[in-house]
Amino acid sequence: MNSLSAAIERARFAEEQVADDPSPPVFVLGHWRSGTTLLHTLLAQDEQFVAPDLYQVLNPHAFLYSRRFLPRRLVLETLPDTRGIDGVAVDLDQPQEDEFAALHGGIPTSYLVHVWPRNSESYAGLIDSAEADQRDVDRWLAFLEDFVRRLTFGNQRIPLLKSPQHTARIDLLLRLYPSARFVFIHRDPVDVYLSTQKLYAHLDRLFSLQGPPADRTQIILSQYVRLHQGYYDVAARLRQDQLVEIAYADLVARPGETLGSVYSRLGLDGFSVLQPKLPAIMGQGRSHRRVQSDDERVAAADILRPNWGDIAARMGYAI
Repeated sequence: MNSLSAAIERARFAEEQVADDPSPPVFVLGHWRSGTTLLHTLLAQDEQFVAPDLYQVLNPHAFLYSRRFLPRRLVLETLPDTRGIDGVAVDLDQPQEDEFAALHGGIPTSYLVHVWPRNSESYAGLIDSAEADQRDVDRWLAFLEDFVRRLTFGNQRIPLLKSPQHTARIDLLLRLYPSARFVFIHRDPVDVYLSTQKLYAHLDRLFSLQGPPADRTQIILSQYVRLHQGYYDVAARLRQDQLVEIAYADLVARPGETLGSVYSRLGLDGFSVLQPKLPAIMGQGRSHRRVQSDDERVAAADILRPNWGDIAARMGYAI
């Protein structure tokens, strides 16, 4: 069904897809479990943005055509009620990571580490461009450009994209979109570490076709460093109206004030339309409380201090 739909879509929409360049996107950056999903969801309530939804990332080559005839009920029946790792509901219209579109589109991505965990080092290099094969980089860039054109087909809205891997790919994203804007969200590293451990255990149960690697902890530790080194190598070169950094704690405690500053810093209009929608979204089946014990946090801090201490200090955290 996907192959047939993709062939029809290529035939019917090829010329229109390349007719107009999309507006420069806004990218949400940040490590997994740092609040990127919450930030992406909140910004997506602003109708000047268009964010990829679940159906689009599951059908990246065919969503323009197949969505017209595939029964919504049929797709919904295949989905769980929540993401499993937290209380975030799963729905076809929910904003999603474009990295999932690349994964379903056959593009090499670091998410393959959850399918083939014994090859973790090979796939970890796909987080950024430093160690990735140039052919893989070129394939990913071509895919992203095509996906964004499809996403904005028939509308003039601003693409709103979120994938944690983009945090270390700003240089690549600027090749495609020199005027792109970025919002980087960070969170207490101890919370991030403990939550990522839980996330990886969940993903291993769902997707792994091999036994897990001997040391998931080392993968998480090195991934965090790789992601943030890639970010800081480029972030300092961006204009002040091109990048804004926010803390997850501030977004949860003061969503209106925090997002208002994002709009102001990036020169975006329309915050007055978004602001009244924030309380409802903040309360939808989501817990912002820590669930770890004090002993877990102390043990995690002892692991993280020599590994993430310098990065944490740069973001304003003391481990």
